[in-house]
Amino acid sequence: MIVRLSPGECRAAAYVGINRRLDSMRNQRPEVHGAAAGGDYWTIDVEAAGAELALAKALGVHWTGLDGPDKDVGDVAGAQVRHSRRPDASLILHERDADDDRFVLVTGALPEMTVRGWLHGRDGKRPEFWRTNVPRPAYFVPASELRPMGAR
Repeated sequence: MIVRLSPGECRAAAYVGINRRLDSMRNQRPEVHGAAAGGDYWTIDVEAAGAELALAKALGVHWTGLDGPDKDVGDVAGAQVRHSRRPDASLILHERDADDDRFVLVTGALPEMTVRGWLHGRDGKRPEFWRTNVPRPAYFVPASELRPMGAR
């Protein structure tokens, strides 16, 4: 499902992403999941916020852009959003990810994002998806293994 964000929606995602980056810097939070030092975190945060907004738009729900302690119910509609700019990306899950949470893969770059599908954490934590030949070992679930957005 391809979602095209308007210039105003891109601006909103950029504001949220920039605020998240500034908050991380102010609180000296380490990068999550061992992301490599020196990464382009400004872009990562803005694009991730755009992915959340794209999912909300696809689902027809309001996106608050909340982060931190107020975000106990997921990024969008109770789901955790994982983003990659790569169209052939896998959904990445980590050991600490909740088995009962829903995870959605969104790919692309502002203004155009593609919602690839979703699954529960437990369904993606399968031995065949575990990879250690990467900087941060994790489960890499191919997009072909994800459920379509309308599926239960």
